[in-house]
Amino acid sequence: MVDSSQRTVIAFGLTGAGKSFMLNLLMGIADPDNEDDQYFRCSPEASSVTKSITEGIGKVGGDNSKRLKLIDMPGMKDTEGGGNDLLAIKKL
Repeated sequence: MVDSSQRTVIAFGLTGAGKSFMLNLLMGIADPDNEDDQYFRCSPEASSVTKSITEGIGKVGGDNSKRLKLIDMPGMKDTEGGGNDLLAIKKL
C-alpha cells in the first residue's frame, strides 16, 4: 500500500551545489554548517563529501503526518574523480 502522506525528494546535481545542505534544511536542522547537527554530511567548500546514496525522513513544518523521504546522491562530476555518475543513477 502506498503511503499518501509521504513524498520523496531526490537531491541530484553537480558536486558542491548544496544538495546535502538543502536536505539538512528540509530535515529541520537549524544550522546545517554545524557538523555536529548534520544528518547529511556537507562542507562549506564546493567539494565532494557524499560518497554513497543516503536516505532520511523529514517532516513538513514539523508535522508528523506530512513526511518527506529525502535521498542524497553523490554529486555529478565529482571533484575526486569518482566516475560513478551512471552507477549512482542505476541504484535508484
